[in-house]
Amino acid sequence: KERKLTDWDIENFYIGFDAEEEDIIFPVYSTDGKLKAVVRRTLSEEKAEYFGKYKVIGAKSECLYGLYEAQSLDYDLNKIILVEGVFDAIALHRMGYTAVALLGTSISKWQLKMLYELSPAEIILCLDNDSCKGEDEDSGKNGVLRNINQFSKAGFNLDEISVIQLSGYQDPDEVPEKEFRKMYENRISAIDFYLTQQVR
Repeated sequence: KERKLTDWDIENFYIGFDAEEEDIIFPVYSTDGKLKAVVRRTLSEEKAEYFGKYKVIGAKSECLYGLYEAQSLDYDLNKIILVEGVFDAIALHRMGYTAVALLGTSISKWQLKMLYELSPAEIILCLDNDSCKGEDEDSGKNGVLRNINQFSKAGFNLDEISVIQLSGYQDPDEVPEKEFRKMYENRISAIDFYLTQQVR
């Protein structure tokens, strides 16, 4: 309830729950529907304190969480939003966007290959706003810059990559739909973001 998961989310993302371990289970599928990894999100405060909230089992670097579901739902794959976590991808799917989670802050070479083969007209970076965590404001921005560099090295056209800047929110799934739609419309090109941040 706290993360606003709906029956639609549970059904379309095949979300489960391990009552004994108090973990929400998020299966991660390849584009042909094979199980590649499992994300476990604990609800136990004690486990979270000692081991972290999330545990990923399997080849997470070879997956884009939410891509299989987007294909199954016939979502438009011409514009793909990249987020960090499972809740972010699910929340944006609920709004009708094609969003996939990196399951971390950096894009892997396998994920780059998958996106290159998909060849969307636009890839939109929407990573967490770490300054809202009380952390260094530059850490979130540096994550975006690092991913832009990875796209450049992999031969992507940076004119086809853009950035959504979360203002006043830490994660995409926290943003009310109306506000997120405004942020989406106000996204800027990756090149403009890169040049602005490098100058600063």
